[in-house]
Amino acid sequence: MKRKDEWSYEEDLLLAQTVLNHIQNKSTQLNAFEEVGERLRRTAAACGFRWNSTVRKKYEAEIKASKERRNKVSKEKMKTKSDPLQGNHQEIYVTVTHTDSNTSTTPLDPIINSLLEVKNEYLLMQQTLSKMERKIDDLESQLDGNKSKNDPSEDMNNLMQIIKRAEKMGLFEKYNPKEKPAG
Repeated sequence: MKRKDEWSYEEDLLLAQTVLNHIQNKSTQLNAFEEVGERLRRTAAACGFRWNSTVRKKYEAEIKASKERRNKVSKEKMKTKSDPLQGNHQEIYVTVTHTDSNTSTTPLDPIINSLLEVKNEYLLMQQTLSKMERKIDDLESQLDGNKSKNDPSEDMNNLMQIIKRAEKMGLFEKYNPKEKPAG
């Protein structure tokens, strides 16, 4: 006989993803338990008990990865304050892999995990694209600044004006005598 309040795989997965997101975003696990509790119509205490007694053990690697990503984002934000070209990093990356063979899985789990991976790749590509677009804008503005300083057509026009003045003054013929016809 099944218990009325038994946790399903989907509920465990939601609990794990939410806690991992909160860890990564420097939020407390208590906030995560309250959020999951509201969504599952369970108490925050029940969610916390489930996390600490059962689910946490299955996600040790993901917990460590979330903490590392949190620390990496914190370091990048510190760089962003000193280097405005770096941009803001607000994306959340969550990869959940389930290793417990006793828990039932649905046929959609591999698809969900694949979609999470695709989402993470998409967010990384979007971030890279944004950085490259800013770099292109910076390089174009530098190029525009250099064009106005080193415009060869302007130099050529100035040189032609000097030559024309020299010809009018007769200086050009003095240094470049006209050739006599061969004969």
